[in-house]
Amino acid sequence: MSKYIIPRINDIFGICGGLIKGGDRMSKGRKRGQSTLEYIIVFAAVVLAVLIIAYTTLKPAVNSVMTASANKITNATATFK
Repeated sequence: MSKYIIPRINDIFGICGGLIKGGDRMSKGRKRGQSTLEYIIVFAAVVLAVLIIAYTTLKPAVNSVMTASANKITNATATFK
């Protein structure tokens, strides 16, 4: 046990300090987790870019279709008066 009042993490779990301070097992796990996080961030950025490009490309087309439909509906309802 250590001389400190609050036991260190090494003493609590009974493992050597090398694994806690970045030994082989911990660093491989961190690199795998870091790699996964990087892939998720890159994937999210690509999806966001695709959505922004699709929005800016499709917005004028959708607006023109909606305007044409609204004009047709207005003209059709004008015949009922």
